[in-house]
This record gives sequence, C-alpha cells and structure tokens, in this order.
Amino acid sequence: MYDALPDLVWLKDPHGIYLDCNLRFTQFFGASKADIVGKRDHDFVSTELANAFLEHDRKAMQQDRPTSNEEWLTFACDGYHGLFETIKTPIRDRSGQLMGVMGVARDITLLRQHQQQLDYAAHYNALTGLPNQVLLIDRIHQSLKHGKRKQSQVALCYLDLDGFKDINDRLGREVGDQLLVSLSRQLRQSLREEDTLAHLGGDDFVILLVNRDETANLPYTLQQLLDSLHQPVQIGHHTINMSASIGATSYPSDQADPDTLLRHAHHAMYVAKKHNKGTACLYDPELDRRERVHQDGLSRIRQGLKQDEFRLYYQPKIDMRSGKLVGVEALIRWQHPERGVLALIISCRTS
Repeated sequence: MYDALPDLVWLKDPHGIYLDCNLRFTQFFGASKADIVGKRDHDFVSTELANAFLEHDRKAMQQDRPTSNEEWLTFACDGYHGLFETIKTPIRDRSGQLMGVMGVARDITLLRQHQQQLDYAAHYNALTGLPNQVLLIDRIHQSLKHGKRKQSQVALCYLDLDGFKDINDRLGREVGDQLLVSLSRQLRQSLREEDTLAHLGGDDFVILLVNRDETANLPYTLQQLLDSLHQPVQIGHHTINMSASIGATSYPSDQADPDTLLRHAHHAMYVAKKHNKGTACLYDPELDRRERVHQDGLSRIRQGLKQDEFRLYYQPKIDMRSGKLVGVEALIRWQHPERGVLALIISCRTS
C-alpha cells in the first residue's frame, strides 16, 4: 500500500542493510526493490552521502526517538534534484529488541520556495526590490548595537522626492514606477556596500549609513545624496528632472530607539521640504518639541469644537470722547475644562 505514497519510505536493520522500501524510493536509487533489499547505501550513492545517511541512522538509534533533518537528494531515475525533510524512527519488536530504522523523506522543495517568496515579500519592496520598513528597523537595531560597541556613528536619512505626485498625475503611474526604480539605482550607486537603502513605499526612501567615524561630515554626505538625483532621468520619451528633500539624524547624538529615530529623520525631512525643497535638514530636538506642541494644540482645539467648549461674547466699543456706543466686538473665548477661560486671537468687529 505504501507504494502509492509520494514520500520515500524505507526500512534498514541496525547495520544499515535495507530490509524494505517503497516504489518512490526505488526511483531515488534507480534500482528495483529486489536489487536494493540486502544491500547498503554505499552500493548506490557516493561515499560522502552514504556516510551522512548512516550518521543520521545512528543518531536516531542512539537517541531512541524520531530525528529529522533536511537534505538535498538527486534521483538516479530522472536526475530530479530536490530538498527533502527526512524523519528516521528507531523500530523495536515486542520484546524491545532494536530491529532497525524506518525512514520517511518528504519533498519540501516547493514549500521552501513558497516560504522564501513569503519571506521576501515581508522584507522587500515589490517594485524596487529594496528593503522595506520591517527589514530596515531590524538593520537599524543591529547597526545601533554595532555602533555602541565600536563607538561609531550611525546616520538615518529620510528622503522624499519633490513633486513626484505631479509626475504621477501628469505622466501616469507606469512612468512614475519606472522613475522610482531608476532613482533607486542612482541612490544605491552613491552608497557604500554596507549602507542600506530602503523603500518605504510611494516616493519615501530611507538611507542607513553605518560604520561612520564620529567626526564624519553628515551635511556633506547628505549633499552628495541630493546631487546624485540631479541627473536627468530618461523614461521612454520623457526627460525628467528630479530633486529631493532629506532629513537626517544620527547616533550617538540622538540616542532614541529605531522607530523614534525614523520619526526624527522624517520630521527633519518635513522641515526641509516646508522651508526649502531640494535641501537637507538635520534633526533639531527643539524644533521637534515646538512642532509637537503646535500639533497638540491644534488637536485640542478640534476636540474643543466637538465638545462645544467655545463661547461667543460681545464687547461694546465706546467712543471715549463722546461716551457713545460706536460698535461691538465679537470675541471667542475657550471654556477650557482644565485651564479655565482662554482668549483666542480671533475677533470680528462691526459698527
């Protein structure tokens, strides 16, 4: 019945002599069952491979439990070469006497290929083939550990292309994708082998610069990266000139965790893009603090509007000479639940 199984199945005695095997196993050796039974591995495969088989047999018998290993096998019948997971189980009779080892080998070649494809998809950008954020964060972790041991600088640079959305809208998604691939090649060529260029999606790239001397001139390096993108890119019959904005932070001056370092570099990029596109900006903790305070304030105002915390007051305007009412001023006051009544710089005058 086990001749119908796609797995290789066989039985050996304690000395490595074959007692039985199924049809699929005979295809591996390229011999009939009658020719295999009573013989050893050395009669069919190389000495190196036969010794490896016997070593796994001994391991299963010594440990007295099933053992498993992975091995590449080449079939004698048709030359098929595949990865197999082999499980070897010691077999005993009713009295407990060791009878030998039963082996079962399953072809896991396609399974391993699928696993590798899933692993690649989980760690690399599908368009550019560059590391994605998952792999980037892992490499930042490793780089920071190395930087602490070697007392070297680690720099994280967040790069965003200027005007990329307009190119996508004007020339189409396909041209935009080809542009991203071309620019990623240009950036990669300007980096050292040990540095990492990651593509987070869209037109967002991150560059991890490692093993840098602590006196390294980071602004100069950032300018080199910007210059590498100034060359016109030819996509079909379109000649495209691009620029980018870069924000950067570096260890050990910035000793945050990888996710926070990435946020700091992104904030510095945002500052560069906001004030002067096509330039680089180093992370400034004070600017970041002010920006967070500003954003928190806007968020709290939006919350106050939803919770009806704002009040409208009318204030009369009196002519001090005549004492007459000459108009009113409408004022917004914020009835803050924790800070009391707050004045906003918003008013509407009428007369």
